[in-house]
Amino acid sequence: METYNIMNKRSIIVEYEFHYGFLLLMIKSLNFRGYDVDVYCTRNFLAYCKIKKIDKKKINFICEDSVAYGTYRAILDSKNVEIFLHFSVQAYKYATFIRLLKPKAKYNILYTPRFSNWHNQYIRFSLNKKNIIENYFNIFRYFIKKNYDFYIVHSAQMANDIFAKTNYYPIVLPYTCREYIKYEDIQKNKDSNKLRITILGSVDEMRRDYLSIFNSKLISNYNLSDIEFELAGVPNGSDYSSNTTSDNYFNLLKTELKKIEKKTGCSVITYDKRLDETQYIKSIKTADLLLMPLNISHYPKGSWSAGLAESIEHDKRILIPKGYDIPEGYPNDYIIYDCTKNLIEKLQDIKTNKSVCLLSDQETMNRKNSYELKNISERFFNALYS
Repeated sequence: METYNIMNKRSIIVEYEFHYGFLLLMIKSLNFRGYDVDVYCTRNFLAYCKIKKIDKKKINFICEDSVAYGTYRAILDSKNVEIFLHFSVQAYKYATFIRLLKPKAKYNILYTPRFSNWHNQYIRFSLNKKNIIENYFNIFRYFIKKNYDFYIVHSAQMANDIFAKTNYYPIVLPYTCREYIKYEDIQKNKDSNKLRITILGSVDEMRRDYLSIFNSKLISNYNLSDIEFELAGVPNGSDYSSNTTSDNYFNLLKTELKKIEKKTGCSVITYDKRLDETQYIKSIKTADLLLMPLNISHYPKGSWSAGLAESIEHDKRILIPKGYDIPEGYPNDYIIYDCTKNLIEKLQDIKTNKSVCLLSDQETMNRKNSYELKNISERFFNALYS
């Protein structure tokens, strides 16, 4: 029989891979139930917490220079806590060997947001660089998964598929919660009469189909001088200081954007490095709408994306492509477009009546009821104890 040396209510979270929104949600959910939380994370997350005005009284941040050593320390200490939560495995290839160790907490939980990575794995036999890396992590994920008693996913659609395959129903939680945070000194740019559309998330051709939206041949005949687009993402792999990747897709996109600006009169803002949290939040707060040009094949079964999460945190209406399987429970207050021309025409209509961008009082209340921290925390612990 396992024994546990649990001092008060203690928990550990290990997260080194930029799932900041969900990490913050889990910290708050544990704190809400009186748990102290040791968080093994990057120093960049501390900056994120400062911007989000996090109360650190019941949080102990542990930032090791070595991800492998930090993970090892966390798993070693797991025998002394009640809850151990390990986040997704998609980077830090040497730390994957440490992740094979089995945690010893009372409740050992693995965060598995992507269905294909954790619950529908396969080996890719076309051995290009990308597939070799994916095969490497998938092999480790297969064995890491066996060390955990509970899995967390973000949608009922995904949970139902997992249950059909394994007869196990995972814990279903949203990626974020809705809490009012007042941000100082965030104002719209001088050209505030323009309709501002912000796109969040990495500029990655697998995840987002930018070139179908920003196609000069399809939209060159439109007058878009009263619309401003902001791409608040950067090429996959870039860090906070510079663009560390030579990204042909990003360069091709920027070339196309210059053509569109010249032909349509619209304004487009792009960045070559990752935004700091203050800049990132400003790009959201000053937006009228959040556009999600998703490759829907990459977001199956109610998968969450950056735009979806930020729309909840900041009460922004979203534009999504037809066919996107939005998570069950997300409020029905979004706008659907079915092709590039349809999107542009919708934006032109909205420009003449920008009140469409604002959520009604009832829509805001629906979001509060669905994504209130108290309800999410209760859902997590009910699933854990059932």
